Amino acid sequence: MVDNNITFDQLAEIQNFANYFSQSKEEYIICRVTFDENFPKDFTSRAISFPGITLVLVTKGKLYFQINTEDFVLEKNTVFVTGPNDQQAMTGIEPGMDAECYLLSISQNFIKGINIDLNVLQNAHLRRISAPVFSLHDDYYKLIKNYLDVLYLNASINKLPSLYTKNISRSLIAALMYQLMMVFDATVGRDNIVEDEETRKVGLRRFNYVKQFMELVHKYYTSERSVGFYADKLCISPKYLSFIIKEVTNRTAAEWIDEYVILEAKNMLRFSGMNIQQVAYALNFNNQSSFGKYFKHLTGMSPTQFQKS
Repeated sequence: MVDNNITFDQLAEIQNFANYFSQSKEEYIICRVTFDENFPKDFTSRAISFPGITLVLVTKGKLYFQINTEDFVLEKNTVFVTGPNDQQAMTGIEPGMDAECYLLSISQNFIKGINIDLNVLQNAHLRRISAPVFSLHDDYYKLIKNYLDVLYLNASINKLPSLYTKNISRSLIAALMYQLMMVFDATVGRDNIVEDEETRKVGLRRFNYVKQFMELVHKYYTSERSVGFYADKLCISPKYLSFIIKEVTNRTAAEWIDEYVILEAKNMLRFSGMNIQQVAYALNFNNQSSFGKYFKHLTGMSPTQFQKS
């Protein structure tokens, strides 16, 4: 557990937290980050990813973030939630304006240790993918901020680890996660309620296929881009897999595979220091040319153009 009140001069510490967090036995990070008018206009943070779930709530001003190479403007009352695969970078603040935010990152081991329904969490994650950033109206903002205030105070006051502190943290974070899911449903839109029991069972089976498919794509996307490969792993036909994925997520299986590959390609091209040929081989393309055609087909620009953009 790490609690910090961080200023811009200590911003690099946030980036170091990612490495520290993944190498230590810490279970979560909670910190308040403040930025003032001295924030450099040309600042660009390198992309980082925490090995768990990360939440940022903007409490003052306006921040510019890049999430999986997509640009977002985060104002007060805005929250974003990212998963273990997601790359995030803060790129600036509104000129002449102070800004503040909460940053909470929770390890996957910690999530497994709290009393939360992982099926509910996974379902929320699938809905969140299309909207990682959303604005809260005042009541929801106050509610989420109050959870973070209490969690921050618990970490700040009870600095010595104890069974009490850990259980308090678990309870607070479990409640916060459920609250976020409920707020997300109310803010972004709820799924249709299924009343028929047989329809519900069919829906659950399909959801499990989607869950397993996403886990497989997460595991193999750097080497396998064929829908048939994932269908074989699930012991169903490619046609049926494509039908299920499209029905549940409103996107095809191939589109999900392409999304994972392109996001990783963008992160590698922009942040890894690899050249285009190295990125192509790392993503299991036969050569740089085939990678270039694939990348341009999906993004509208060549890898070279993307690196220069």
